[in-house]
Amino acid sequence: NITPQPTLRPISVPVSNPVESSTSECNRHREPWHLLSDDERSLYINGFKELANQGKSQLFAKVHHAVAEHGNAAFLPWHRLFLWEFETQIRKLGGDYSCFAL
Repeated sequence: NITPQPTLRPISVPVSNPVESSTSECNRHREPWHLLSDDERSLYINGFKELANQGKSQLFAKVHHAVAEHGNAAFLPWHRLFLWEFETQIRKLGGDYSCFAL
């Protein structure tokens, strides 16, 4: 007996140009949450809220749910790119977010 697998429809998520984004003046140095200042935590939360207002965080959530296979050997590289892209979308908000790191 073969169990039918759900059909996954492609979900469009904004994708950045890695070359363009990597030339930024800011490094992507990530700090643990418990080491962030209140201002850094607010920037983090407000960046997520702004992406939610634009509907982007919902797209990322759908892709993560539909595609991420946590037990798969390819998961860690996939997830690293996924977070890099999410971080890039927050950086593209500009202003205080231009050097944002998750």
